[in-house]
Amino acid sequence: MLITPVINMSGNCEEAIHYYEAVFSTKADFILHYSDARPEDWKNPLTEEQKAYVYHAEMKIGNQRFMFSDIIDFEICHGNGFFVVLTFDTKEEV
Repeated sequence: MLITPVINMSGNCEEAIHYYEAVFSTKADFILHYSDARPEDWKNPLTEEQKAYVYHAEMKIGNQRFMFSDIIDFEICHGNGFFVVLTFDTKEEV
C-alpha cells in the first residue's frame, strides 16, 4: 500500500512549495497551474489570480511523495487538523 498525503491550500500553494524546497533541500517534480490544465478538466470560470494557482504539484521529501494544490471550488477550513511528522535518525539531519 502506498499512502500519499495531499496538502490543499487557498492560493498560497506555490509559495509553500518553494518554502518546502528550501527547508528540505528538494525540488518539486512539477507544478501545474490552473492556466495550464486541460480545458476539459476545468470548466468553471477562473479569475486572473486563480489562473496562477496550483492545480496539481508533486514533490518527494525524503522517501515520501506529497501532492499539493490550491482549492478554488470550496472553502478550506483553516485550523490544526492536519499534521506531518518528520523523523530523523540524527540531530545533524534535523
